[in-house]
Amino acid sequence: SQRLKGQAFDLILLEMRPDPKPLLSLIQELRQGRIGLNPFSIVMATAWTLDDEVVRGVVQSGADDLMGRPFSTGFLGQRLKNLIDGRKGFVVTSDYVGPDRRRDPNRTGGAPTSDVPNSLKAKSLGRTDTIAVEMEIAQAIARSKGEINLEKARRNAFQMIIQARLTGAALEGATPTENIVADLRKIEGLAAETVRLTQASPFSMSYQMCDPIIQASQAAQKGEEMAHHLSLIAQLGTTLFATINPGKTTDEIDFQVTQTIVMIQNRAKGAGSGTAPAVPAK
Repeated sequence: SQRLKGQAFDLILLEMRPDPKPLLSLIQELRQGRIGLNPFSIVMATAWTLDDEVVRGVVQSGADDLMGRPFSTGFLGQRLKNLIDGRKGFVVTSDYVGPDRRRDPNRTGGAPTSDVPNSLKAKSLGRTDTIAVEMEIAQAIARSKGEINLEKARRNAFQMIIQARLTGAALEGATPTENIVADLRKIEGLAAETVRLTQASPFSMSYQMCDPIIQASQAAQKGEEMAHHLSLIAQLGTTLFATINPGKTTDEIDFQVTQTIVMIQNRAKGAGSGTAPAVPAK
């Protein structure tokens, strides 16, 4: 991760170790914009053993490709050419940023797909005005980062509303259970991340809603008026979601939230869950 700080790589080639978690976390941090200057770098992962854990981990991390070792330079070159000429668009959910691997990209609903800068392709076109190319790439990266960050912030806000409503419905007694505390900490983390995601955007005032959400979450974790604070989080989350979704009315947001909660609760009933239903990636 130290090598990525302050750098904007066009291509990152990684070899999975026996414990792939550190490198998978590195890819996720890059895609989330927490390290490096180019979250859209082409990331190619390689591994000597392509077991289910490695394949699933690489796919969920947001890498572009996974290759089994050993491989020839010709094979590597062809895979790289495929990524230069036909890279997938990116999709953003509450916990994933990366290539869209949905089998049916034209299905209705779900996360939209975004075209992101491909700096390796831009540099492979043979232009001689390298300074101009670098400036265009930097501008495209900054523009796409802003769009991705706002989409992530919207999904964070929506998830906070859902989580607060579901957690509030699952309250039993005046003492927060381990699961309730975990839910509240998740809300707190989403709010803090949303402040970071929106600070350089036209919606930098989001902190005015996120800070009270963090404070309410922390108070509820201590067992202080949990039902009240969860209701407050849901209200603030709705205001936040409306703020960064110009044109969305409160009635439309409430309808969308209710639909999602019903879907989650029905899924939990089908699974026979006795705890607060988990909020799916949105």
